Amino acid sequence: MSDYKYLVFPSAKQPTVDEMAEFRDSAYVLEGRFAIGICRKTSNLVFAFAASQYENALALRHDFANLIEKWTMRGCVVVDRLAFVKDSAALRPMQPKSWLAVDNRAHCRESLSSKDLAAKEAIARSRLGVSRTLDRYDALRRFAVWVPYLLIALGALMTIAAGFYVGNRLLEGRMEKRRETTERVITSPMKQALEPQPKQPDQ
Repeated sequence: MSDYKYLVFPSAKQPTVDEMAEFRDSAYVLEGRFAIGICRKTSNLVFAFAASQYENALALRHDFANLIEKWTMRGCVVVDRLAFVKDSAALRPMQPKSWLAVDNRAHCRESLSSKDLAAKEAIARSRLGVSRTLDRYDALRRFAVWVPYLLIALGALMTIAAGFYVGNRLLEGRMEKRRETTERVITSPMKQALEPQPKQPDQ
């Protein structure tokens, strides 16, 4: 467990003048075991507390606990480890309205960022739709190139099939019908061939 607790304020935010007055009223419970400075990585304002005095202050002073809760609800975070640089000049209390102004600017940035993201998504969807349309058009164009050849091949197949059918019908017209073959075989089973024979001239 860390020997220190660090209360880190959000970027560009400071406690208000009234809040610092509340903090000083309850600071005696900390027995002077706190310091003001910044985070080395982000330059955010940081209050550093000795962990034991910090926990005692939360338990003994409801106003101190309420102040810490108020700050955390406004975006402050309490961490156990931090690259802390002591700098009392980092504390520049703000007027209450300044918090609202900073919040409004942050909200505007978030709103603009959301709108920008939505616009980029809409553009991406539009480009994807155009790309798919072009792909379908290209596929249809390639298919259209082959259509004449497919029609020629289909016509050739139909011509061959028609020729085969007509030839087969003509061939059947020169041969005996099944009934005639049966009657012929019955008259002389041993001498007659079982396959259909060419028709006789008198038939």
